[in-house]
Amino acid sequence: KDYDYGCISPIFTSQDLELVSAYAIVTSEKQPNDISSYEHFINVCKKHGANEEILRANLEYQIQTDFILSNCDRHLNNVAILRNADTLEFKGMAPIFDSGKSLFVHQEIPDSTKALLSVRTTSFASTELQLMKYVTDRTLVDISKLLDRKTIAMDYSIDSQMSHKRIEDICDAYERKIELYR
Repeated sequence: KDYDYGCISPIFTSQDLELVSAYAIVTSEKQPNDISSYEHFINVCKKHGANEEILRANLEYQIQTDFILSNCDRHLNNVAILRNADTLEFKGMAPIFDSGKSLFVHQEIPDSTKALLSVRTTSFASTELQLMKYVTDRTLVDISKLLDRKTIAMDYSIDSQMSHKRIEDICDAYERKIELYR
């Protein structure tokens, strides 16, 4: 019980729509040595009926969002496809979920731009910058819709475990990440 608050959201699966992790998909077929696990994931999904263009856009949106929020825990069990439970047809990407390690939860906050650009991640690549190399459409995230510093500070101030200095440092890092994204 590290925090006074949490987050819940509606379930996005049902009896008819099941979640299949990227890990299960990537390991379901032998990955050729000459392609990345990212491309292997896309190729296997295409074989099961996923629309490649939509899939890539969803993955790129997720990568960009994770970059801005410094979510370092988008491992292959936190990326998933929704599929029809009866036909096993892939219906599309699951919404972004399990972003609990965003904004430096239980981590030191990088104190420089260089350190912010060196954030390690557990995902299709080992750093955020390497993940950003997969992004071809930088228009998918509308920066004007991102929360402002005041809103983030207000949300964090609800938690009695958060010091004012840590909240300010998180807000500084968040604003720097938005600038780096731009």
